[in-house]
Amino acid sequence: MKKVSVFACGLAVAALALLSGCADEPNYAKVEDDGTITYSTDDAVDPMNYTLYVNKELTLVSNILSTHIINGNNIIKEDYPASDALTSLKDDLDLVEEAIASVETMHPPEEYVDDREAILTAMVTAQDSLLRYRDTLSGDNTLTLEDCVNLMEGDYTNITGKMQGAYWE
Repeated sequence: MKKVSVFACGLAVAALALLSGCADEPNYAKVEDDGTITYSTDDAVDPMNYTLYVNKELTLVSNILSTHIINGNNIIKEDYPASDALTSLKDDLDLVEEAIASVETMHPPEEYVDDREAILTAMVTAQDSLLRYRDTLSGDNTLTLEDCVNLMEGDYTNITGKMQGAYWE
């Protein structure tokens, strides 16, 4: 009898877990014809959690920029092979794309709507610099490696400034 009641309880818990699950619907942010943004959620994230989440994504981008600034300088000094930098850059570009999409789809609190646009602009600019760096390493760009490192350094400064300034007012 004891085995049956334990089994019944386990079965009941499993059934409740299956029946109460949330739909796995992806987050989205859609720009309407009038310029307003519609999000997949009705309510904005609270300011503290929004700040922490966005700063996590900005930290990821700043770390990637830092890595490739160092790699670029080492390639210039011929201390690091460009082929290794290209290999790691491919995965890093995917991570930056995911970070941008993540911040884009996050419903910001009302007081952070303007900051959201500035942060997305900084992230997209950093992504563009990384793409130019990739093209330069591949020989498909007219920029020099020094130019690419300078662009990434400017983006790094911009991204870290967003992390420290825009959200702790």
